[in-house]
Amino acid sequence: MLIGVDARSLLCAEPRGEGKSLLRLYSELAALDPCLTFVFFGDESSRLYSGPLPPRTTVSLLGSRGSRFNWWENMRLPLAAKRFACDVLHCTSSGSPRWAWLPTVMTVHDLIPMLQFDDHDPAQARAFRIRLANGVRTCHAVITVSENTKQDLLQEFPAAATKTHVVYWGRPDVGNRVKPQGTAATNPNPYVLAFGGAAPRKNTAYTLERFAGARAQTPDLRLTLVGLSSQSHIDAVLTQAQRLGIREYLDLPGFVTEEELQTLVGGALAVLYLSRYEGFGLPILEALSMGTPVIASNAASVPEVLGGSGGCFPLSEPDRIERAIASLVGSESFRAQLLAAEQQAVLKFDWRTTASNTLHILRQAAVCNVGQRG
Repeated sequence: MLIGVDARSLLCAEPRGEGKSLLRLYSELAALDPCLTFVFFGDESSRLYSGPLPPRTTVSLLGSRGSRFNWWENMRLPLAAKRFACDVLHCTSSGSPRWAWLPTVMTVHDLIPMLQFDDHDPAQARAFRIRLANGVRTCHAVITVSENTKQDLLQEFPAAATKTHVVYWGRPDVGNRVKPQGTAATNPNPYVLAFGGAAPRKNTAYTLERFAGARAQTPDLRLTLVGLSSQSHIDAVLTQAQRLGIREYLDLPGFVTEEELQTLVGGALAVLYLSRYEGFGLPILEALSMGTPVIASNAASVPEVLGGSGGCFPLSEPDRIERAIASLVGSESFRAQLLAAEQQAVLKFDWRTTASNTLHILRQAAVCNVGQRG
């Protein structure tokens, strides 16, 4: 079977999140069935990708994306997939061509632009809805990465109920890794790590407040906030930190490479993941794979990931969150117990299962098309 892939989020200078997970998915698919072959369709920006590709993968660049009528997705992509005689086309980024000239499967990661968690421009929100509606109308199947995303999708598009399937991402290899006794807590500059950003859903201001409250109980604690790139947002964060009295305990490394991020996560007492909305929450799995526990909100899909491990807290209970952060510093046993419980909770996220479920859906779409042609 030849699978065509909208690979624009995979083929970039440094794939993160969605792109990195999709690369792992296709490597697992290749290992699962040696008869599978793939065509990754990219645009001009895909030339920046220099990493490895899954086995038996061909790359085809279809020119620039183009914004007029979403020409790249609506015309170039399906025509190229038809020309390559793909058995099925996997549209990987919450959108699909307006016309389906071959069986198509769409993966939906979240509905953030439509739900307005990130203050998207109305034109962006409309464009996102159109792309999503195209997929709901024309695709043989829709994959969502969490039950929460599925319910968000069905709230907007009830007709998608019969074709929508939840397929969770897999986790990095977790094992039973717990950092050596006291390694993070006895660091002369112990810190917790959080992911900042201008997006309101990232809840950066709330995270600063919770750190300030926890630091009142643990005076040596520091906060490393990664991902801030806008100078106006950096200024706003620094102003709030000054007001909270934590400016000198705040580190802002800005954009970091994947390798630098892994080092920061691995050295942290914990990752603070107090987001208001996430389609899945990959950083949670990545932190746990490096032996770093997570203090997270119980919003959106996050409880699906952490289950009943004790690492999820209502955002409406800030005192509980602050006490949990402080306990990570004051009690190595609490930290080890939380990490062990969280690692146990995420064992269900297995890449082989992800690949097997995805392949079943792709095959069903291809078989459906063969039946229609016959």
